[in-house]
Amino acid sequence: MPPTTQNAAVTLAYADTPGFPAGSVVDHVFVMATASNPANSPPPQIVAPGTDSVTFDDLAPDTYQISAQAFPVTGPGFGQSATTSITIAAVGPVTVSLSLPASVSATQP
Repeated sequence: MPPTTQNAAVTLAYADTPGFPAGSVVDHVFVMATASNPANSPPPQIVAPGTDSVTFDDLAPDTYQISAQAFPVTGPGFGQSATTSITIAAVGPVTVSLSLPASVSATQP
């Protein structure tokens, strides 16, 4: 019997940051996977700048909006969130790649 949940690895790639204020220092990156069925949405993750991979465990089959945004210590996020959506089937791993601030790709082998 195929698994009913799976993991999704979100790969964060850092690019130039047009639109970030001069002298900006990224304190953390906020990564969310929001499911079309809210009951399937995992908790968001807050990771250190430079973190290149985040894994969401035990995701149910659903369509997810994946987003990542860089934040300073206080105040609003820098630029726009990098976002994409992906549908997770009941089988096979999923890798989602996001380049901050706004370039996105997603694949499911």
